[in-house]
Amino acid sequence: MYAGERLVSNWSRLVVIVWVFVVWILTSSYSASFSSLLTLQQLKTINDIEHLIKNGDNVGYRQGSFVVNLLKDLKVEESKLKAYSTPEEYAEALSKRAVGAIFDEIPYLRLFLARSGNCAQYKMNTPGLGTTCSNEPDPSNSLTLDSFWGLFLITGAVSILAFSIFLFLFLSRNGHV
Repeated sequence: MYAGERLVSNWSRLVVIVWVFVVWILTSSYSASFSSLLTLQQLKTINDIEHLIKNGDNVGYRQGSFVVNLLKDLKVEESKLKAYSTPEEYAEALSKRAVGAIFDEIPYLRLFLARSGNCAQYKMNTPGLGTTCSNEPDPSNSLTLDSFWGLFLITGAVSILAFSIFLFLFLSRNGHV
């Protein structure tokens, strides 16, 4: 079909309408997925202490740990430091957004990550000693060809049906059926 060419058969019109509809859905889905991807790139997880200090976020640490002195040396205000004694308190503080991050020694953070289940996802950042609670959606839910199998099935079925009817009518008019 070329620009300006008229469609003679109603069956060809049906096929073109279905194809245009499918192309419209594909482009709309791609645009939405691309917009979502660009938005997610702007929503970054906490990667360093400067980000926490700049935003004025509270910072958690394990009670009795040397990490509190490290955080003070890094110029975290003492009023922003929150002490926690158990991994359960870590999880509660992160899920309620009472702190922007928890700073602790790696073995304790690994224990916390192994026990946690209250938040959708935690992320441990190293070589620093921090972990954050992330609400980022799972990137594995991206668009694939499998996402559109129904559209392709409908398009194929309509195209095959229209071609079969055209072939039947063509052969019956020419006396070969």
